[in-house]
Amino acid sequence: MSLTVSDIRRVTDLYTNFGVVAEGDTTCVLNLNRRVPDEQNQAGDGQSVKFVYDLATKEWGLAQILIDTVNVDDSGIGGGTVDGVTYFWITRFPEDYVPFTNIDGGYIKSSDVGNTWSVYTTVQADSELYFWQVYGATFKAGDGVIYQPYFGWTGVTPETGTFKIKMFKSLNGGNTWTDGPTIYSGSEHSTETSVAYVGNNKLVAVCRNTVSGNKQFVSSDNGITWSSGTALNISTWAGVWLYYDVQTGYLLMMANPGGVNLYVARALAVDIFASSQAWGALNFLSGEAGGAVGQPSFFKLGFDDYFFLYANDHYNQTATFITGRFSWGDAIEDYPESAGLFWEGVNSNGIFAPLQMIGWDGTSFVPLYVREGL
Repeated sequence: MSLTVSDIRRVTDLYTNFGVVAEGDTTCVLNLNRRVPDEQNQAGDGQSVKFVYDLATKEWGLAQILIDTVNVDDSGIGGGTVDGVTYFWITRFPEDYVPFTNIDGGYIKSSDVGNTWSVYTTVQADSELYFWQVYGATFKAGDGVIYQPYFGWTGVTPETGTFKIKMFKSLNGGNTWTDGPTIYSGSEHSTETSVAYVGNNKLVAVCRNTVSGNKQFVSSDNGITWSSGTALNISTWAGVWLYYDVQTGYLLMMANPGGVNLYVARALAVDIFASSQAWGALNFLSGEAGGAVGQPSFFKLGFDDYFFLYANDHYNQTATFITGRFSWGDAIEDYPESAGLFWEGVNSNGIFAPLQMIGWDGTSFVPLYVREGL
């Protein structure tokens, strides 16, 4: 199947950085970090703002400021929506950007698709880390624990300490958070990690790694223990964003190698879990990727129709964030049995009429797609 890209939209605003989307029935809400005018990268007054996107008109509204912090640089962002609650994670640095120095990190959350938000709540990271930063999607594992990935290192500079990839965890539905499992700890320069739950208590993590470009880790016990990292067959030399499509069984990865072009790749999650060499080819999405990508970088609008967004430059005073849609043009019948899906239907005169797709959602077999018109 060939990839098609459509509905590209550009919004030029004050400096934009990473973002997180909450999807509603008729709108989606983009939260992102920006800096006030005339402030350079990693040295400015930070603002967390929201934009509302109308899915029908494909237009963005004006920015609404959620957090406005003077003399603090809000950056290093992650988040996502779990059980109807959207989390927007922020790591905060000094305004003058003392190299690799944190002030704190934490989150705000919304239970109404981004209309109202909680107060900013800080979370304590691994005490051994001199520097740390959140990155990637908030997600729920098969045992109900909610996680937010982050990375850091123990030395004053990256070259003088141990690198760690870790996750914050919540055991009570996102009400409180503590430091959680370690995905990686070692000397290799490993940062910017995205993690996805792919069902049946299995997780896949992909990090940026300066030795091989990217490395992949897997867990079969809901993220408590992890495999040693293995190189991917398609190294991007950049942080990536993972999205597991439960309807199709595909794991998707978005990346902007070299900070130039934006690409997306995919493969069946069952194959990826078995081997980091199973990724499909990188498919071109846009040539304006710059240095930053939003999270989640894409989400589903239809069976094979995805909405994506990213900022085109995170080293600029005035940047543009770009949204669009992409599709492989798949039909439901294209998905093999190895995707873990099967049809439920009726037989009429010896002909099977599929009515709905059944799949494993990590807990039980449930209807994932109802075929209309049958």
